[in-house]
Order: sequence, then structure tokens, then C-alpha cells
Amino acid sequence: MPALRPISLAPAHGLLARARLMAAAVVTALAASTGPGATQAAGETPPVHATTATLRLALGAETTVVLEENISTGYVWRYVDQQGDAGVRIDVVDLGHRRRAGTSANVGAAGLHRWHLRAAAPGRCELRFVYERPWERQPVRMHKLVVDVH
Repeated sequence: MPALRPISLAPAHGLLARARLMAAAVVTALAASTGPGATQAAGETPPVHATTATLRLALGAETTVVLEENISTGYVWRYVDQQGDAGVRIDVVDLGHRRRAGTSANVGAAGLHRWHLRAAAPGRCELRFVYERPWERQPVRMHKLVVDVH
């Protein structure tokens, strides 16, 4: 492996030397702005991690949706809406946050957010949930539940 040569900060002599110094500065700036400790520029939209699941329910059937959340960080899951076939209806009741069974109540411990669902009318719809800090503009996660009621 060739030995690494230090980059000189002395005034560069010649076009090639200046080009090397400029390239090193650009690489350093890019590494600093995109590395693990990089922060998001003001006004940029944060990336949203999205997941989708499918559920089949008989008319009148009930189930519970459970999503992991960590309220001590300010992030909470929120049910947004349902969209789908005309007439389809899923009744959604927010059961709130609970500590995960067998875990401590320590700050930073994750818990579970639950919603009770009842298939009230047949058809297909999508329920949307977002994981967000209420004071921020964009969620960091989105979960879509596609429900087929037959």
C-alpha cells in the first residue's frame, strides 16, 4: 500500500497542485456533510420510512393494531385517516400508549400504541398512521394498513 502524503496548506505552485488542493477540500466538505453525524439543512424535508401491511377481516370482526413508539423522545404514532371504496368503513378507537409488558418505566424505554378496529362495512380501504413529533412539520415514519372487509 502506498504511503499517504500530507496535503500542504502552503501556497500551491502550478495548476496541478491547486487542483489537488481543491479536490481534497471538496472531498473533505462532502464527507463532513454526508457522514453519520450530518444534520439536515433548514427547510429540507426529512426522509420518511414507510411500511405497508395487509389485513383481511370478516364483516363485524374486530382486531387490534399495535405499533411500537418511544414517547420519551417526543415521537408518537397518530392515526390520520382512511381512504377506500365508497361505503367501506372501519371503526377505529385509539387505545393509547402502554408500556411494553416486562419492561421498566425508565426514560427511553419503548412502549406500544394500540388502536381497536372493527370492520363496520364491506370493501377495501387504507388506514394511515404517522410517527411524528407533534411540533414538527413532517413525520419520520408512515404506516399504511390495507384492510379488505368481506
